[in-house]
Amino acid sequence: MTDNSEAYICFGQEAGWSAYQRLREWVPPKHLRINFEPEKLAPTRNLQELTEEDNLSIARAITRSQIFVVLVGSQNPISSPRANFEIDCAVQLGIPILIVNLDGSRERTEFCPKNLRNSLAVHISFEPGIFWYALEYWPTLHRTNLRRGVVRNFVYEDNLYLSLLP
Repeated sequence: MTDNSEAYICFGQEAGWSAYQRLREWVPPKHLRINFEPEKLAPTRNLQELTEEDNLSIARAITRSQIFVVLVGSQNPISSPRANFEIDCAVQLGIPILIVNLDGSRERTEFCPKNLRNSLAVHISFEPGIFWYALEYWPTLHRTNLRRGVVRNFVYEDNLYLSLLP
């Protein structure tokens, strides 16, 4: 990713908001600067009701993003119309998708949204090292896989996780 890249963060429930807040506190590598999309700064907003204006605002924000991050887990089901709209929009736009498992899994789990199970995406656990690595390198791998016609879920090897420990 380039300096001052934007990441759009998608989550479903209050547990997702808490994880989003923790994620924003993680210190990125000095060479990587990320702006987290401000569309998500309204946690009390009713996620069940979307107006046409909401849809347009969300679509514009996702279009500006270089990566689309989905926070998933047992306490954060992706079930709201807003979250599903966001996911569908990112898939249609071909934005690189990073699925972050809040429960610690490094691979696809049953909490992966149905509309992402057959999409080009990478699954990681909720850890700073692998998160920053994926933000930096997944967009390039995403484009390479798209050019090759490879559309499936990916995971990173355990040795990469170990190499990223502080």
